[in-house]
Amino acid sequence: MAYYKKGDMYLDEGESEFYSVSLWGVCLFLAGAYFASHYVHDILPEGWPKELRFASFVLSAGSVGGILAYFAIHIRILFWLWLIIGWCALLGLDVGLGDCLCSSKMLSGKYSGIIFCIYRHKYMLLL
Repeated sequence: MAYYKKGDMYLDEGESEFYSVSLWGVCLFLAGAYFASHYVHDILPEGWPKELRFASFVLSAGSVGGILAYFAIHIRILFWLWLIIGWCALLGLDVGLGDCLCSSKMLSGKYSGIIFCIYRHKYMLLL
């Protein structure tokens, strides 16, 4: 069994995974709460009482942050998958994931930017 060093602790594989997902959850909670509170601050009218404004900040920040923290493991997987596919497309490698394809032949054509095709559903996103 492999042990991983995290700070001053030595954790086995399951504990290390739990530690990493928990760290992602905390960071996503803080980021979601920050952006939600700024969005709510922009859309709330100035005439509302201070208590009502504070309650709306806390509820929106807690809700968005909690939802992001709940889905932290899925967001973590999607983030790394997006990063790997993006780097492969940037380097001009053909990456096939089932029916999803990001091809360097498409990137070198007349389109500038990233082309992502899903052939099963016949969707094409041109950025």
